[in-house]
Amino acid sequence: MERATSTMTSRLGSAAGGILIVFVDGVGLGPNAPGNPFADRSFDGLRALAGGPLVTGGGRVAPGLVFAEVDATLGVEGLPQSGTGQTTLFTGVNAARAIGRHVPALPGPRLKAIIEAEGLFAKACAAGHRVAFANAFAPGYLQGLSTGERRASVTVHLAQCAGVPLLSEAELLRGEAVTWELERDLYRRVVGEHVPPITAATAGLHLARIAPRYDLTLYETFLTDLAGHGRVPVSVLEAIERVDAFVGGLVRTLPERVTLVLCSDHGNVEEPQHGRHTRNPVPLVARGPLADRFAGLRSIEELTPAVLRALGAGRAEEAPAPQGGGRRQAAPLRPDDATALAGGGRRQAAPLLPEPETAAPAAGRRQAPLGPGHAVAGGARTAIAVGASRNA
Repeated sequence: MERATSTMTSRLGSAAGGILIVFVDGVGLGPNAPGNPFADRSFDGLRALAGGPLVTGGGRVAPGLVFAEVDATLGVEGLPQSGTGQTTLFTGVNAARAIGRHVPALPGPRLKAIIEAEGLFAKACAAGHRVAFANAFAPGYLQGLSTGERRASVTVHLAQCAGVPLLSEAELLRGEAVTWELERDLYRRVVGEHVPPITAATAGLHLARIAPRYDLTLYETFLTDLAGHGRVPVSVLEAIERVDAFVGGLVRTLPERVTLVLCSDHGNVEEPQHGRHTRNPVPLVARGPLADRFAGLRSIEELTPAVLRALGAGRAEEAPAPQGGGRRQAAPLRPDDATALAGGGRRQAAPLLPEPETAAPAAGRRQAPLGPGHAVAGGARTAIAVGASRNA
């Protein structure tokens, strides 16, 4: 069957063929000094994207390129966390200030309410833009999400609120989705070895083929943050090397008309000595025809408004009416893929499960990697010290 997306044209036209957001969890900007992996190693893929190393003092603006150091502390004391940080990134609302503190892990009722009211995906879809969430989720978690056994992450809830399909193994096997750890190795531990491994550079190639079909595409990896916490059998350096190879493959093959935006929610791996989050600024890199729309950003709170301005979603008079009398859903890459259906026919997927607690391990020791009882796979994290954190 012919792909439903093959005859569709981006509303942004040929000159600006959409925005691809690559969210890399736990990457901050440290000084250009020994001990910072981004200063100690070249990481050619990331350098090619940003025009230089991901370190403080390296911000730059050039035609088709913006590299900014943006604040992730949100004016709130304490170490920034993923729950409030990601909610802020993808809503434009200072979630830490709204809650009164930084909140780790999965969103509770108050953060979910912010996402439901101000989510980037829903606003883009309501303006007629075609939106995709490019991560692949393990099939076993699809049922868990639909039955309530698994809780949605910020990004999964973002997609659910907008009716954006959540992709799974069928799309992954066609090269039309990417796993969170890029090389599929941890995904294969859960779903089985019938899923072939790939290189991180090939994952970048796959994402480069997905993004041009949409006006807005999001892909996320939290491999870096988990490696920084010592929770996966991948070192910090190995995690950054994967992301670097992935970004290199992506930059080499992404059509020039697509604007690539790389962002993060808080620091971590730029200071690998302690395994905790940091209060360092985080990178905001935009490369492509719409890059100038991201110049001058100073906080992660400003990402969503900048994306919506770049898409033109704020200009209601230019946006076509949503189809079917409601929010326009992003078209799946194939209309006939055999994924599990739940919730009245809407395709569901597993959430990312809670990120590890960011408190320092006892006596300064890094915690051991996840064992069989704490597997990480398929775009979903198992609960890690869930009982130690409050939900917001």
